[in-house]
Amino acid sequence: MEYAFAMLQEMSANRFALLTLIAAPAVMTNASSVLALGTANRLARAIDRAREMARQISAGSGDEEALKAARRQMHRADLRAKLLLRAMTSFYFAVGSFAATSLISIFGAALSGDAGLAVAYRVVTLIAIIVGSAGVIAVVIGCSVLVRETHIAVSNLRDEAATLGLHL
Repeated sequence: MEYAFAMLQEMSANRFALLTLIAAPAVMTNASSVLALGTANRLARAIDRAREMARQISAGSGDEEALKAARRQMHRADLRAKLLLRAMTSFYFAVGSFAATSLISIFGAALSGDAGLAVAYRVVTLIAIIVGSAGVIAVVIGCSVLVRETHIAVSNLRDEAATLGLHL
């Protein structure tokens, strides 16, 4: 642990390293925001799909097989919406974490020049590392959830193609 703090103090003397410590969370904030926006668009499409399936089910066509397929797709659309909401929550948490990490890093940079505040500097550095790491974990979780949601969307597409007699 002492080695990590010594390395961070050495980095604080290098202005390029300090800039990187502040800019990296800002770049990650932007990336998380883009992921959240894309996920919001996917959520809107999943909700539209669920509404379309609900209309088909309530219309109740005479074909029992088509009705079963519509119910399966409705269930998957509901699951997709829940997964997308979970992913969006992760991405928004990441945005907040990276924004907080940027602010904490700036505060830590201000503390780094005063030898009397070495303990405070270490505490702030540790907090920045923890908050930034939480943001990275949230991005990984959100992306993993998106992968699962994509598999469900592809299953729906295959199911729909099979109903039409096509093979994907």
